Amino acid sequence: MPKGGKRRSGQPVLVQGLQDWNVACREGHELTAVWLIKKGKNSGPYVAIRNGTVDETRYDDKALAKVHRPLWPLAALAVPFVLKFSALSLLVVVAALVFRWHAGNRGRDALKASGVLLATA
Repeated sequence: MPKGGKRRSGQPVLVQGLQDWNVACREGHELTAVWLIKKGKNSGPYVAIRNGTVDETRYDDKALAKVHRPLWPLAALAVPFVLKFSALSLLVVVAALVFRWHAGNRGRDALKASGVLLATA
């Protein structure tokens, strides 16, 4: 069963777990909550809330960036052990972590601009 919104039968469902969203709404407004679930999991974070009545959309930028961060740069954490903690090894680690952070933010911004999240809601 979905975490919130409507069941496939069209019956409304209580949306839970929406803390710190700062979305303006009142009775009668139509809200759409988008959440992402990794394959094999039963739950995941809400990443977008849209108030269709007032045409306002809010995103959880942190959760969206996390989804887009590649894991492979974390392999750079082993470099200092191989290069005996030289300055070069520390530079490689910092560069890999900055790349990972930047890739996450770039992916988040592209996803928000594409409108795909709300098109599938």
